[in-house]
Amino acid sequence: MNIVHNQKGFTLLEMVVYIGLVVIVAGLVINFALSLITSYGKIQASKEAMNNASFALDTIVNEIRQASKIYSPTSVFAPTDPGQLSLETLLNPPTNETSAYVDFYVDNNKLYLKRESQSALALTSDRVKVKNLTFTRLTSPPAPESVKVQITVGYNAPAGSSFDISTTLNATASLR
Repeated sequence: MNIVHNQKGFTLLEMVVYIGLVVIVAGLVINFALSLITSYGKIQASKEAMNNASFALDTIVNEIRQASKIYSPTSVFAPTDPGQLSLETLLNPPTNETSAYVDFYVDNNKLYLKRESQSALALTSDRVKVKNLTFTRLTSPPAPESVKVQITVGYNAPAGSSFDISTTLNATASLR
């Protein structure tokens, strides 16, 4: 009688090769997923820094354009960092006043806007920090005075983190 051996199954060598390939493919998939997550985090950090810097710079530039003059006694210009800008404006003066003062300054890595007789308003979020803020006064009569603003905003990440991302923006605006 002939005995037929059913030869279904794997040899030990085939099993080792199969497991090795599965481990390699799984490792590549996990590495790819981690890279995607890290890239997404960096993009979000960059976006957060850019949005805060852009909003802050737009606010400062708009206030400069509405101002009637720079209030020099409390303004701090470049090369001092962080700088401070104080403006006199005719918009929304306090009761019984003809003008109002607006200040921009950095405190604890946050940019603030302070209007006369009002509380200071943070222009940047807690998720970012202002690393640099300088104001440069530009005068060339008879043209109106101008102010160059440079702001660097970074994502508020732990030291040494790969999310240490900063954005620097510049703008120049003339007073009325």
